[in-house]
Amino acid sequence: MKSNAILVPGLAAFASAAKHHLITGTFSGSYLYALEFDDVAETLTLTSNLTAAGPHPWISLSHDKKALYATDDGSWHSYSVSHSNGSSPSLQHSASVPITGDCQSDRGIYIIGGNAPPYNVYADPFGDCASVVSVESSTGALSAVAQNVSYTSGSSGVHGLALHPSGKYLYSADDSGNAVWTHAINNGTGLLELVSKTDAPSTGANPRHAAVHPLGGYLYVVLEESNELAQYRIDAKSGKPVFDNVTFPLIADGLDTSLYWSDDVAVSPSGCFLYASSRARETNSTGYISAYELSSDGRIAQQLLLQPTTTSGGSANALAAAPWADSYVALTDTQERFVQIWKLERNATSAGGMAVEAKVVGRVDVEDGGCCANAVWLD
Repeated sequence: MKSNAILVPGLAAFASAAKHHLITGTFSGSYLYALEFDDVAETLTLTSNLTAAGPHPWISLSHDKKALYATDDGSWHSYSVSHSNGSSPSLQHSASVPITGDCQSDRGIYIIGGNAPPYNVYADPFGDCASVVSVESSTGALSAVAQNVSYTSGSSGVHGLALHPSGKYLYSADDSGNAVWTHAINNGTGLLELVSKTDAPSTGANPRHAAVHPLGGYLYVVLEESNELAQYRIDAKSGKPVFDNVTFPLIADGLDTSLYWSDDVAVSPSGCFLYASSRARETNSTGYISAYELSSDGRIAQQLLLQPTTTSGGSANALAAAPWADSYVALTDTQERFVQIWKLERNATSAGGMAVEAKVVGRVDVEDGGCCANAVWLD
């Protein structure tokens, strides 16, 4: 296939510098890693090893990107982020808050910074409860557990969280409980109140991660065991997601779904495109990356591609859409311990037609034994 490097129509590029910076977490060890991507040369480089309080399997940024939040076994962590003038970032550990509550697990699995005042942090161990953690207003540093919320005792295993762009709702993907939970967020305190529990589309589908369209009308949920992407319409009055009876495959047709476990989903900055991923359970098979065109209101218009990733993905194949262009997405891997930058393009075929493809344009290998969990973009 001959590539003409023509961007897919509708792929937006926002005001951007030539160089952009990421941080990636790890499943073991005591480092985070800073990376730099040059969007002109399309090169990815490791710029620094950042000392961490422990392994951080999931990281996220505060609304203003001045604080980084991280999971760990037994506690939640925060770091202050120093980053300016295109320089490589530095981190300073600012707080650790113990995981509290009557949970079946203290294995911190997911954390997300609030997008509306008072900018509480929402986090869950892989189990039947979650924590609301207050922050210092001036720095975003974690302060204390302000609330513990419960799912289904003994059977829930919430893995992923997603915030509504209005800051009014939190969605919890219950991997073990096969459901999506909706909580309303109090606009004064940032505390949670249960709205609904919505069963997954099929038995054993197992929602893992989720993302909300920037306009707030649609929720996209990765179903880990059925290896599908499900579309939910969000009710404007209640915030409750309603399954649209729309799913897309996250692995190639004809494969044994028991040999795969789908992982992550991310929306492009313009809200016009969506990315999703799956992983293989065996290292001699590959995972998959897929891309979707979204309609103006957020409905999935079509699946643009479904193609193999470089490896199985290991425990990762986590995605981070670039904040400065629709066409780039970061993907992490634990099998060979790398971070890649993928680019979505429209390419000419030998038959004279056009096809949408994604290709790897940058890669960094981090040989520390614990990399790479998920990544976040600073700019």
